[in-house]
Amino acid sequence: NCILDQQAISQIISSQRSLKILEFDPYYIDPKLMASLELDILKPMSKRHAIEILRGQQKLTSLDFSKAHIGDKEFLEVCKKRKTLKCLKLWIDQISWEVLENLMDFEVLEELSLNYDRLEIEYVQLLTCLALPSIKTLTLEFPKLKITAENFIIMSINCRNVTNLNIIGQSIGTIGIIIQHFQNLQKLTFSCDSDSVKVVNFP
Repeated sequence: NCILDQQAISQIISSQRSLKILEFDPYYIDPKLMASLELDILKPMSKRHAIEILRGQQKLTSLDFSKAHIGDKEFLEVCKKRKTLKCLKLWIDQISWEVLENLMDFEVLEELSLNYDRLEIEYVQLLTCLALPSIKTLTLEFPKLKITAENFIIMSINCRNVTNLNIIGQSIGTIGIIIQHFQNLQKLTFSCDSDSVKVVNFP
């Protein structure tokens, strides 16, 4: 996480062809320099060159865009990895619902993390309807939106094999619903919003 000139970066990457995990800011990197790498895990800190970088990585099993606000074009490129990706983390503010629906085509995806920071409740309601039976670990971070108990029930049906659930910024009153309806749940990490305990008793 530092600013280097292109020559220095080229020397680093060309001498480390066995790299499998890379977390970096692609702003200063020519994506052509990465063509020799066969990464398993990739976490870009911005969406710059995202399409070019993804096209050069054919064996990714984990992709983390939780710090990069990618849009529809970038996500459609991500979708081309649907047969290999087992872990996907996304900041989805700039991805349209019609494009995000492609998540249902990911064949081996076991871990999904979604971060959303806008105020469009209809979008979140649609998200809960995604049929994702392969998901075992699910993280939802929607600090400005509340997922209703009804939506959690729908989600428990569509994501029926979730064993590890991480919920951030939601009402504490939904914990009972979650435990009741996520039948295979083994681990629940729940971060409630600051006002919840003032208006809802712990279930």
